[in-house]
Amino acid sequence: MRYRPLHLVIPLLSLLVAQHNPAPARELDTALRFERDVRAAWHTARTTHRPLLLFITHDGCRYCRKMRNETFAHPGVINHVENTFVPATFDASQEPALAKRLKVRRYPTTVVLGPRGKVWGVVPGYVSATEFQTKLRAMTRPHLARSQ
Repeated sequence: MRYRPLHLVIPLLSLLVAQHNPAPARELDTALRFERDVRAAWHTARTTHRPLLLFITHDGCRYCRKMRNETFAHPGVINHVENTFVPATFDASQEPALAKRLKVRRYPTTVVLGPRGKVWGVVPGYVSATEFQTKLRAMTRPHLARSQ
């Protein structure tokens, strides 16, 4: 195996790191922090043994914005999600293969995955903050009760 001299590799790594400008983790129009790198969020969920909450949107989706601005801005939802889940979001137009694999048929869709990758539940479409909290508790209660 041939090794590259370090003096050639280090500048290349520095250039890659300098050019890597990830999107901010905080959405501009909500107080809930969403990780925009789904792979990083999945890694965090697995290592912390917390379920992954995936909020899946699509370009120009009016109800996606409504849910982000209303449901995910509600203090009760923020508290519940931040204390229970690893929240992440992605735009299905940017990640169509992942949306297809998760069988997303309408937007927005929220999918909750357990730390082992099993789908715990799906919330299709826009839902109010109260309804969203009820649905999240119902889908996670059986799984979280077992782990305690």
